[in-house]
Amino acid sequence: MDQSSNGNNRSHQNGVKGNAIPTKINPPAPHSVSGRSRTKPAYPFYGIYSSNRVPAWIIRKNKRLPPSGGKITVLALILTLAFGFLLSIGLFLAIAGLGSGAAILTYSSYAKGLSLDKEYALTFETTRIYDRNGVLLFEKQPEAGARDFISFKEVPKVLVDATVAAEDPTFFENQGVDMYAILRAVYINLSKQGSSGASTITQQVARLLYLPPAERYTPTFERKFRELILATMITEKFTKEQVLEKYLNNIYYGNLAYGIEAASDGYFGKTAKELTLAEASMLAGLPQLPSQYDPTINYDLARLRQKRVLELMVKYEKITVQEAADAYAYDIKAHLQDRRSKSDTMRAPHFVNYILAELSSDTGMKQLTDAGVLISPEDWELGGFDIYTTIDVRLVDEAEKIARKRVDELKQQKASNAALVAMRPSTGEVLSMVGSIDFYNNTINGQFNAAVSYRQPGSSIKPVTYAAAMTKGWTAATVIADIQTNFPSGNGQAYSPVNSNGKFLGTVPLRNALGSSLNVPAVKTLQFDGIQYMMDLAKDMGVQFQKGPEFYGLTLTLGGGEVRLLDLTGAYSVFANAGKKVDPVFVLKIMKRDKLVYEFKPEDVKPRQILSPQISYVITNILSDNEARLLVFSRSNPLTLSRPAAAKTGTTNDFKDSWTVGYTPDLTVGVWIGNNDNSSMLAVAGSIGGGYVWHDFMETVYGTPELKAAIEQKDKPLKLNFDKPTGLATVKICVDSGLLPNDNPVYDCPDKRDEIFPVEFVPKTKSTLHQRVKIPKKQLPQGVTTPLPTATPSGNVTPSSGDIKADDPNYCVAGDTYPPDAVEERIFFNYPPELKDWGIKNNRLPPPTQPCLPFVAPTATPPPDLSPTAQPGTLYPGLTNPAISSGSAPVQTPTTPRPATLTTVPATRSQTLPPTPTKSG
Repeated sequence: MDQSSNGNNRSHQNGVKGNAIPTKINPPAPHSVSGRSRTKPAYPFYGIYSSNRVPAWIIRKNKRLPPSGGKITVLALILTLAFGFLLSIGLFLAIAGLGSGAAILTYSSYAKGLSLDKEYALTFETTRIYDRNGVLLFEKQPEAGARDFISFKEVPKVLVDATVAAEDPTFFENQGVDMYAILRAVYINLSKQGSSGASTITQQVARLLYLPPAERYTPTFERKFRELILATMITEKFTKEQVLEKYLNNIYYGNLAYGIEAASDGYFGKTAKELTLAEASMLAGLPQLPSQYDPTINYDLARLRQKRVLELMVKYEKITVQEAADAYAYDIKAHLQDRRSKSDTMRAPHFVNYILAELSSDTGMKQLTDAGVLISPEDWELGGFDIYTTIDVRLVDEAEKIARKRVDELKQQKASNAALVAMRPSTGEVLSMVGSIDFYNNTINGQFNAAVSYRQPGSSIKPVTYAAAMTKGWTAATVIADIQTNFPSGNGQAYSPVNSNGKFLGTVPLRNALGSSLNVPAVKTLQFDGIQYMMDLAKDMGVQFQKGPEFYGLTLTLGGGEVRLLDLTGAYSVFANAGKKVDPVFVLKIMKRDKLVYEFKPEDVKPRQILSPQISYVITNILSDNEARLLVFSRSNPLTLSRPAAAKTGTTNDFKDSWTVGYTPDLTVGVWIGNNDNSSMLAVAGSIGGGYVWHDFMETVYGTPELKAAIEQKDKPLKLNFDKPTGLATVKICVDSGLLPNDNPVYDCPDKRDEIFPVEFVPKTKSTLHQRVKIPKKQLPQGVTTPLPTATPSGNVTPSSGDIKADDPNYCVAGDTYPPDAVEERIFFNYPPELKDWGIKNNRLPPPTQPCLPFVAPTATPPPDLSPTAQPGTLYPGLTNPAISSGSAPVQTPTTPRPATLTTVPATRSQTLPPTPTKSG
């Protein structure tokens, strides 16, 4: 790395190739860099300039090669490091008397057997990955295609600067060990301010290439001392350029890329010497956490890491603030590729790459670490493993075929990609994973694994919201007001959601609100839950949101927070598994040289009870109830199968995402359709996008014997119906109120149905929502002699207030003076205050309380000029004489309305005038 002033002044223009680095480097004198301002940079995300952080007693200025007397230097380092570690564990006073003689003995003891003659990491073994039936998916051979050697003279300066800034800022000055970083790490770890490492580039090379694999990640002081000794030995034997060359050719960059040349080709389709500043800063940040920072999987996280690398390059004066800003503004995503090692045997490529990334991550695959199997990332790189995974490649192939077919059908609606995850809810085994419809199609960025990327889920997150409410006492019968409502939002403006059909439906039971995916009830439910409470439940179910409740607000229940398809599919498995959470399982067995390393046993699964079996069953019952969907969906929809199944759709704003997640007792399947560039589709809702893929995959699996067998567990036949737990009660309720029907016929509700309740939440209150009131009959249309009530689902034909208006003259209580044929019984509604206005607007009036005028029975006077003469009749208040027929000739109903004194009720409703006779004819 050229740290001279001339080198520092060379511009790293974004998109311009970096120059090759000379093989000999002369480090600069500190703080004498021409053309650099010492002022605080204006670029918004960069820190303040700082001087070299290494103490002066560590730095040997203007010396490229290590000084002589290597053992003396090592002894000094050992003493200092020993002091720091002993101090950190409280043993300094007990051992301080050992002195330098003990240090010499310590050095001799730990240095014994160390050699630079053998590089362990240059010998690889093939790792093979299989599906659950032993079908070969991939052979991982890093030396063949995934690693290409590059000499240091071919490495551009911009990459060297980025790598050193990110991994070891004092690399060209230290002796292989950064004592300041070690002491800082000890302080941070002891003070519990976090965790910090202290490995230099040289130490990483020592660990990667010269420590035996069995010792490489042993968490002991002995191993750390031997690594430090090796680092100083490397510094004595090799030049800095040689050390960097070893590092850049052996470090793992994720995405099946070992070494910078493979990474450059894998991510950008070019050689390392062609890298720009933007690309180099992206790649230089990957080795720290290659699986997490992989930009083809976690692009946003990779961008944050790139930003940090650019900050460090500015801090250490390798680039200017403007160069950093230009590099960060560069549209790197448009040039990003994913040319992973292509093998004729690679099948289920998204799943294979996900497995490899998880196994090689610093934290390891959770499934294995939870089982106590600790295998370092470097050991995975060395290979030699036979890994039998949980997927059935036949299910993967079928899922990809169905998804591709549906996307082709939706091309005119600008849909280009799809993803699918299928898992066994009782064990968590992932049976199928499709990350795109074509892994090798670069036009759709097919290598990007949409199954594990974060996308907004739309309404498919709503079951979690309603489940949270049920833990607080709500039930499937709880009535929610679906009316226009203004909710508070973080920006101070009112938030007023609407339903997908643009209508407000008034009182809606929770069952129908969830089944028909109504938005206003969902937001009110989240408001009842509390956002943090709902997020905590989602986390327990396996869904991790990336930000806090203040960021999302109430829009969270409508899909405002990004989730992964893999995680949401796992969350739905909790409903399918009687409320028990099982973590996803990806590996069935691992062998190495015919020795068993790990084996998954379903009988050893220890699920966590997240929801009660009763609440889980009620949610399942709702999601499988096609009748509950009919407020919005048609009766024939893709969520209905030839067998019982529960499902929920989701659609995001502007139709950017189309989701469907659903399950049977033995299989949970989640589907996403959209575009990897987050562009909008044309009216591709969850039902017509993900819904049809979900439907067709489910029907194909259950309808094809060999695929059906693939989802069966040994000695456990597939279930047709969901198991109903104890602790549930079926109770007849009043639909509009969610309460028990009233024995008093005045308050008897017209619409009743059976509902399922956890026994502790069975309603005990009787409904008084509906109230029957006798009112004067309203004027009837010509020729109609009786009211035309609409039969309710329960068979009761008492009409509701219906066509009655609040200002109608018969909106009053008919007294005892009214004869039976002058009155009718209507149903009125005792809504709570928030629903009264909606009820009035929709002719669902509260019961009248004002009595009508006393009944007066007028005598109709027949017109003298008409023949035949009309039969005598009676005209009641509020009713025009319906005309009584005589013989075969019907008498016409008078068309003249009743007198104004009857059609307009006086304010006092206490006076009336005799009716004026009307003419028939």
